Amino acid sequence: MISLIITTAPDREENLDACLQSIANQTLQPTEIIVADDGNGSAKIAQKWASILPLRYLSRPNDRCVSRSRNLAVAEASQDHLVFLDGDILLNPNGLEAYAAHFQALPNALLSSYFGNSFQYVSPSALHKNREVNYIDRRFEACLSDRFYPFGKILLEPALFCWGGNLAISHKHYRLLKGFNEQITGWGSEDIDFAFRAIAAQVEIHFCIDTWGEHQVHSRKSVFHQKDDVERKRNQAVIKTSHPPIDYEVQVRGAAEPVNALYQQLISFYAQADPELKASLKANLMQPGATLISRYLSDNSLELGCAFSK
Repeated sequence: MISLIITTAPDREENLDACLQSIANQTLQPTEIIVADDGNGSAKIAQKWASILPLRYLSRPNDRCVSRSRNLAVAEASQDHLVFLDGDILLNPNGLEAYAAHFQALPNALLSSYFGNSFQYVSPSALHKNREVNYIDRRFEACLSDRFYPFGKILLEPALFCWGGNLAISHKHYRLLKGFNEQITGWGSEDIDFAFRAIAAQVEIHFCIDTWGEHQVHSRKSVFHQKDDVERKRNQAVIKTSHPPIDYEVQVRGAAEPVNALYQQLISFYAQADPELKASLKANLMQPGATLISRYLSDNSLELGCAFSK
């Protein structure tokens, strides 16, 4: 059974509303949902959904510490398995059902899941008619209709790519790791620190595709996302600089049918609806045997292209 932990922050009320709509559409409902609000702005949204979903709302003064939000929410959680979503993620309808299957297969793992995190690629949502989303996860190359290949170091240094927007772990192992580090403030870094400690404690990190989610487009200029040099250096001082050694084979998991469905969405919906993609690429993707490929550019951005099977 699943405790779903959702974190949100100021100016994210519309994102949270859409996120909770995606949870209401799940084929497997969580036993409980705990929304941790860093800033007390989403009480009305939570109240609206509490009449539909098994939702509890935790509000607290804004201090820009997502680690504290997650830890406070987990302190209220009662189930054996924890799924963490940022409040700007839209989870595909089979996402929690897929997580339940992965918990059965890998009870001792930290699971990091596909979500749109390449901010240059924007499309209307396939899950919510009124939202724009990022749909490409830059950790994976979409290639062939039933496979997603991990980029570069993801299999060698998985903790560096274990990102917190869509994440899961057993309650037991969360307690073993003593939760997220509340010395880390602002957006980012707390997930990598958590993953480093997981590897050191012999908790394996694996990646899931069929638990995929969209990331809702929003401003990244809010106070929550800003870090001055002092804060950045303080956060960096907390995190270890070298990746712990791993002695297992990192898996990229996902049932064939939902993974294939995501791939088809990428080439026939998201790419077609993205206004920035060239018409020639869109046309090529609709040809028989077409595969979506991606590569990093020198400025660390991502470029999408098309190849054809021989």
